[in-house]
Amino acid sequence: MLLTTQQVRERTGFSQLKVRQLIRCGKLAGIDTSVGGRPYYQVTEEALDNLLSGNQPPQVPKTKPLRSRNRRIDANVPKIFG
Repeated sequence: MLLTTQQVRERTGFSQLKVRQLIRCGKLAGIDTSVGGRPYYQVTEEALDNLLSGNQPPQVPKTKPLRSRNRRIDANVPKIFG
């Protein structure tokens, strides 16, 4: 069964921010189930039990690759008019 970050927060007492940080750094195995945009992490009960018992080795988080933002080309060009 998959748990949301809210359900993990209720079971552990961690804040939702801490739960998301644990997933991103790989200490808690999470799955990004979002369709697009902001990640929506879910965690299996087994992964949560392994984290709480200290048996889980560090893992690479399963997230979608971040999109790079395009920088403005003219950001370092001095203005001539105005």
